[in-house]
This record gives sequence, C-alpha cells and structure tokens, in this order.
Amino acid sequence: GAIKFYKECKKEGMHPIIGCEMYIAKGAMSEKNSGRDNENFHLTVLAKDYEGYKNLMKLVTLSHLEGFYYRPRVDKETLAKYSKGLMALSGCNSSEISKSLVGGNFKDAQKLTKVYAQIFGDGNFFLETQRHLFEKFMTAHEAGSEIYTQLSHMAGEEKKLTEGIKKLAKATKFSMVATGDVHYVLQADAQAQDAIVCIQTGKNISDIKRLRMIDSPTFYLKSAEEMSELFRDNPEAIANTIEVAKKVHIEIPLNIVAFPHFAVPNSQAADQYLKKISFERIKDKVKTVTKEIG
Repeated sequence: GAIKFYKECKKEGMHPIIGCEMYIAKGAMSEKNSGRDNENFHLTVLAKDYEGYKNLMKLVTLSHLEGFYYRPRVDKETLAKYSKGLMALSGCNSSEISKSLVGGNFKDAQKLTKVYAQIFGDGNFFLETQRHLFEKFMTAHEAGSEIYTQLSHMAGEEKKLTEGIKKLAKATKFSMVATGDVHYVLQADAQAQDAIVCIQTGKNISDIKRLRMIDSPTFYLKSAEEMSELFRDNPEAIANTIEVAKKVHIEIPLNIVAFPHFAVPNSQAADQYLKKISFERIKDKVKTVTKEIG
C-alpha cells in the first residue's frame, strides 16, 4: 500500500508522509514472558527520506521476525540502531509517555521524552496531542450506565493527557503536534467499522463489554478545518504539523530490479552456482531423482 500511496501523492504534486504506529516492547524485544511482555506501548514513527523509508521497512520486518509476541514489537535499542532518516511523535493514549502522564508520573514522562529525543536526534521528536470528545458523547447515555462510566473514564484520561502534554512541552521545550487517531476515513463509516471490530473480536454489536469506538464516533480522517476548530485553543499544535510535513522529502526509486546481493564462493557466476547447488541438493527434496529431473 505504501508504494501506491506514494505514487498517488506524487501524481498530485505532494510529498507523501509514510510511517507506522509501532509497538514498543517494555524490555528487550527478544524477551517473551507471559504477563509482562504481552504488554507494549505505541509510538508514531515517520520516514523523512529514502534512507528513513528503508529503515522503517527494516524495523517493521524485525518486529515481525524477531520481536513478535502477541504483537510485532521493537525495542529502544533496535530503534536507535535504525533511526537514521526517521522522526517520531510520542504516540496516542497507549504510548509510554501518555501512560506515564495519566499515571501521574511526570518525571518518568520527562525522562522518556529525553530518551526518545536522543534516539531520533535533534528536531526529530514531537509530543503528540489528540482529542476525541468523550465528554460530549457521555450525555447520550444514562448516568451511571456502563457506557457512560467508560466514556467518563476516557474523558478524564484525555483531560489528564491534554494538560500533561502541555506541561511536558513547556518543561522540555519539545513541540506539540495535533493528531487524530484515524480508524476509518469518513465520519459516516463509524458504524461499518464498529461491525468489523465485532467480527474481528467475535462480539455482537449489542454487547456492552467490548471495544466500543462507536460511542465516540470521532476516529475518522478530519479535514484541516475540523482539526483547527478542534484545537482552536492550541493553534501552535496545528501549526507544528506543517513543520513536521516540511521535514519529509522521500524519493523512492521505482521501475528498477532490486534483487538482494548474495556472496558467491570462488568468484563463480551466480547462475552457475545456483545450478550447481540445485543439482547437489535435489536429493534432499526428492527421494528418487528421475532422468527427467536430473
């Protein structure tokens, strides 16, 4: 999907921003202990250039091949190893920094901000702030009901995060960036997405105790005007999204053959070496090597 997106953006004269919401392991990504390592944190990682795009692909590959445990994960050490050409936003309410702020651990949030800033380098780390208006939709439900209580809890967490990120930005001098947690494109898609979530999780739409983004149908791709209105009290966070976009200039070479290079012994031609080992190892795959095969 990234290449198709890239081509369409280029066709329209835009610089595509290609990234991934990554899962960050609590410890080393090689550790896979039940009850600890099945929990992880979210982080928004964006490619600034072609090298960053390649490093992003490397990180995603490693997260699946080496770090997978319930989710494809990477750790901070691996992030640092492949951070060149990348920048990051602190993440949604499931990020490491967000959880520290909601838990009242401001000093931990400060330390983590410095850690991630060191990983990605000067000017390449931003503090993310989101708004999903949970308090607005609470009134649609009876006070004390399970959905009302859940929305009230999420509204409280979002308020803590909004205030915490502002305080953190002031204390650390890192810029805030307004973002939206997008799970579907159009606002009208909320019910369809809710049905898909139920299918994926084996739940019924009528079930109360389940993942219910439908109770605050704000997880769609908002326009610039909608985002500006949503953050009208924090125009700097909107303006900084432009600063993030200005850092991105990806040029991906297309329409070329890009096979990996394999070292071939004794300076042989690659085709000849492949033919040689194919004949040598055919017996490992086939019990009887017939005349037609050999």
